[in-house]
Amino acid sequence: MKFFLNSLNAYFLGGASADATSFVRPNVFKPSFAEAFSGTRNPPVFAAPLDSHFSNMQYRDITRAKLPRILQSSDRSSMAYGVEHRVPLLDYRLVEFGVALAPWFSVRSGEQRFFMRQALKSILPKRVASAPKRAVPSPQREWFKKELQPWIWSILKSNSFGKREYFDQEKVLKEYKQYCKTPGVPANSFHIWQWIHLETWFRTFFD
Repeated sequence: MKFFLNSLNAYFLGGASADATSFVRPNVFKPSFAEAFSGTRNPPVFAAPLDSHFSNMQYRDITRAKLPRILQSSDRSSMAYGVEHRVPLLDYRLVEFGVALAPWFSVRSGEQRFFMRQALKSILPKRVASAPKRAVPSPQREWFKKELQPWIWSILKSNSFGKREYFDQEKVLKEYKQYCKTPGVPANSFHIWQWIHLETWFRTFFD
């Protein structure tokens, strides 16, 4: 239930991960940058060509949000080593079939992928067919907290990062220090990803 409610929050808020934590940290923006865009941000508007909210959520995830992002990352990481990555459940016929079904075939009594589980329960062991959905995150959150700390500190503490017009360097450093002190695995690291990649992008294409 908690996962379901967090997923709904992520959908309606926009710019949030599946656990409903934000991808950005507006509190670290420099005042001049924050003021320039104050009051101009609106929630993203996605096409809704289907006849139910549930189907349009599926359509958004397949065409605009989750799937394109995941496939791009998977393709780059696999092809970097000359490995062909295959995603059999994305056969267009299976996707069309799944999207065309009424919502209660996909989710029933809180159980996701209901029709797939029913179709396979006589073939697969129960522990497989009834297994709950599990996230398969990259180790980015752990790396940012541990192994990659020296590299990230070198970027965030640099003079070039401090001179950009976007982020308050002191607040960024404080935020990252707090991230590294978070017990266990922090919920979200995408804001740190944004900081370091924006800075390396500027260094590569502008400086």
